[in-house]
Amino acid sequence: MGIFDEEEKKMAREAAAAAHAEAQRKAQLNQIARKVSEDAISYLGNHPPPPHTPIVEVGVNENRVTLRKKTTSHTLEIICTGLENFELGLA
Repeated sequence: MGIFDEEEKKMAREAAAAAHAEAQRKAQLNQIARKVSEDAISYLGNHPPPPHTPIVEVGVNENRVTLRKKTTSHTLEIICTGLENFELGLA
């Protein structure tokens, strides 16, 4: 039975290491998304829109940054998929 116990412990360690790596990756992507959000807010604050231009709302949720035009609810999503990889989506 000792062989099976060792194999079970090994599998548990591997599963824990994989879960830790995934949690660390999520935290990194969340941090990048927050930085993108802060940069967008900073840019919008330093470059005021012309008169009668709709206001843009910026939000962040995990690895997803959302820019939404308040008047029409048109949305641009920036999804962080890697340290330097992003996907864009329009809604």
